Amino acid sequence: MIFTKIKDKLLATYSEFTSWFSEDKKEATPPEKSFTELPQQLQKSLDNAIRDLPNHPTHLQAVKEALDSTLSNWLHNLSCTNNSLAILSSPVEPISLILQNSLESWESDRQITVKILQWQTRPENANNLQSKLLKQLGRATLAQQEKKLEIIIIPNLTYCFLRSVEGLDGIEYLRDTLLKDRSRFWIIGTGRVAWEYLNTVCKIDAYFDKTVSLTPLNDEQLQAWLKPIIKQLQVDFSKHQEQSGDRQITAEKRYFQKLAYASKGISSVAVALFKISLSYEPNELDSETQNNPVKALDPSLPKLPDLSAEEHYVLFSVLLHSKITLSHLAISLGDDESNVQHLVQILCRADVLKLEDNLLTVNPLYYPQLRDELDYNNFLIAEDE
Repeated sequence: MIFTKIKDKLLATYSEFTSWFSEDKKEATPPEKSFTELPQQLQKSLDNAIRDLPNHPTHLQAVKEALDSTLSNWLHNLSCTNNSLAILSSPVEPISLILQNSLESWESDRQITVKILQWQTRPENANNLQSKLLKQLGRATLAQQEKKLEIIIIPNLTYCFLRSVEGLDGIEYLRDTLLKDRSRFWIIGTGRVAWEYLNTVCKIDAYFDKTVSLTPLNDEQLQAWLKPIIKQLQVDFSKHQEQSGDRQITAEKRYFQKLAYASKGISSVAVALFKISLSYEPNELDSETQNNPVKALDPSLPKLPDLSAEEHYVLFSVLLHSKITLSHLAISLGDDESNVQHLVQILCRADVLKLEDNLLTVNPLYYPQLRDELDYNNFLIAEDE
């Protein structure tokens, strides 16, 4: 099988392969202190506040502006060469939510029919994705004949393919459909790793009129975004107050400069790092009172565990597909599910992979280091712009 052959070739170059089962090398490096040390009530408040945190307005605005300009060009000149827009993000960003939330108010202002691909993940049977897409997005005969204007939204393109022999027919269908009907405008979101891969195997970039990449966030943008949580928990940033230097820079600003640098400006990484950097220092009277300060420690990413060649392939495939089931992961690697499962268990135990609702994702805290390591090992990994 494909994965097995590649695996055997690469493992020959890894002199330390025999030690990759070691538990020690898979232990994640803990932060200075963990949010789990917060009192239970504060823990719950923090979790709820992060869960309810909206997508960053900078990203929402970038999507809206791109839509307005591109759609306007299409409406003034209906053509199959200007009827599409791709929004690209880091593979650990919630691109589906960003795209959907950007379109909430925008969609109501339009007099054009909007059709959204309703998949929340890849169909369980990933064979013949073309027929499944046709069922979801196909046009009725009358509408097709009359060429009624229509906007098609695919929140996450990674749900439309699986890296396998038969897993690209959905992409081929979408690619060909773009060129056949100028009365349809396509809006597609996807991760940059998937886009880089699809551009390599089927030149997908050539079929899109415009691509827009969500840019990294700076310290001021992150600070404004997390301000409601900071106020709610009364976070104390005094540990970041320097004794010398520019006293006009506040301790809080110094913290967010460090956070922006460590997270590379990726919102999902930044919020996860913010979360684990919070520590609680109770007073001697009542360790459960919320009046005691929550301290912001240095936002330092946990160290990525040593990874084997096999684990590189597993993690790259998860990034490529955004989120993926174990069975689909095995298919994408060309290996038996049982052979892949033990690797997944090791990576989940090390907290590099997350498993939720039977879907595997890369833990955002490890993404910046993982991206660099995969790039160093010649994986087709896109730059985070």
